[in-house]
Amino acid sequence: MIDAIPGVDASEPNASSRSFASDLGDLDAVLASLQSLRDDLPRLEALCNTFEERAHAIPHRTKTTSLELSLARRLIQAHRHWIDDIQRELGGQD
Repeated sequence: MIDAIPGVDASEPNASSRSFASDLGDLDAVLASLQSLRDDLPRLEALCNTFEERAHAIPHRTKTTSLELSLARRLIQAHRHWIDDIQRELGGQD
């Protein structure tokens, strides 16, 4: 059985492995695991906001920090869309 891994963030490659192997285990457990990752995305977005605010205190790092956070936000959004796709495609299966 493929179980959720507590504390794994959405960028963890195990999320992809779990969805790929969902036919080998308990699909409901996989979907619940991915939902827990989706539920964590707002916390990750809030961290990005916090880091962006702090970046202004280090003027020589502000620009590069903002660029890194831009990537982080795009990855968070990509994970949100990806989890939506999985829930839509696999969530209705019996």
